[in-house]
Amino acid sequence: MARYMRWLGEARGRRFDSYDDLWAWSVDDLEGFWGSVWEHLGVIAHRPYARVLERSLSGNRVEGARWFTGAELNYAEHALRRRDDHPAVVFTNEAGASATLTYAELAQRTAEAAAGLRRIGVGKGDAVVGYLPNVPEAVVAALAAASIGAVWSCCPPEFGAPSVIDRFAQLEPKVLLGVDGYTYAGRRFDATAGLREV
Repeated sequence: MARYMRWLGEARGRRFDSYDDLWAWSVDDLEGFWGSVWEHLGVIAHRPYARVLERSLSGNRVEGARWFTGAELNYAEHALRRRDDHPAVVFTNEAGASATLTYAELAQRTAEAAAGLRRIGVGKGDAVVGYLPNVPEAVVAALAAASIGAVWSCCPPEFGAPSVIDRFAQLEPKVLLGVDGYTYAGRRFDATAGLREV
């Protein structure tokens, strides 16, 4: 917050004596505040926004408002901007096994997964779904799909095949990613039958 406030003073000539003053500005001038946040964070847009805020017919309320209209961006690009050796994903399963992916490793694995998806014909607007537990591979798959403009949806195997089929059928997925087993409530479960059904 201090860095942002310093930046506002230097880049925009807006100085605030306290957090309360900043907060008052943030709620009085929504467009000015959120436009400055966009700029300060260095949001990468493939198409810039036309307006920060289009208010709804309800007047000054933000319910139904549209933010950053016209902008086109890819959140995977933002999640993968950092390429250093700091932890990006820290995982521990129920059995106590843990794994850490650095930002550099996450970017590399995501690029490899995205290349694999492209090789099998996945493109912008296609749906990629995962029948996966909460594991680092699910994060990689989600970012890989998003990085090429594909739609991502994921359900854990403990949901059971019928509810997963109902959910995924709405998307008409081009690719299904899954696991052969998972641990839940301290027990190991085979997921191959459910995966075949899905």
